[in-house]
Amino acid sequence: MKGNPLHNLSPAKARLVFFALFTVVLTWGMAAGHLVLESYAWLSPQSQYLNNLLANFAAYQPLLLEQGFALSKLSYALIVILSCLPVLLSALELFMIGLFFLRLSKGEIWSNRNTDVLLIAGILSAISPMAYSVVETLQSLAISVSLPKGERIFVYYVGMSFDAAYDIIKGVILISLSLIIKESKNIKDEQDLYI
Repeated sequence: MKGNPLHNLSPAKARLVFFALFTVVLTWGMAAGHLVLESYAWLSPQSQYLNNLLANFAAYQPLLLEQGFALSKLSYALIVILSCLPVLLSALELFMIGLFFLRLSKGEIWSNRNTDVLLIAGILSAISPMAYSVVETLQSLAISVSLPKGERIFVYYVGMSFDAAYDIIKGVILISLSLIIKESKNIKDEQDLYI
């Protein structure tokens, strides 16, 4: 019997591996939970997401709240797909962060592929707030598919919330960390050439 592989490591390395693996479980669990809960929220029979969305757009087109109005299957499918895009970006970002820590637990902090994963996670975090604005704009077009000609709407969303600013800053931090690690590796490699 081999025993616990963490016992073969120094206490500091064992802690690093433990916390890295804990972070993997946490980030991948959050990514999966986010995807499952968002899907369930849209697809459950008791979902109020669609009604709330229509109520928001009713300010631009009161026809959306009239009795008897129903979205076409195409409109509904487009709205659900569009609503899931920012969630997919967020889940992919969390997956990439988890992958970074999984590789870190295996001692792969200084590799180019690991810093690239962190760079991708940062880019996804920085662009995800923009996805919400684009999605809301495209949702207005998806709803318009079900409206008669002359009643269609186009609502262009621009803006940034505190949460969006947080995601952008988090993305910049992840990108900076990736570039710092990459540059540190380059400096170390240059120094190794002179020794």
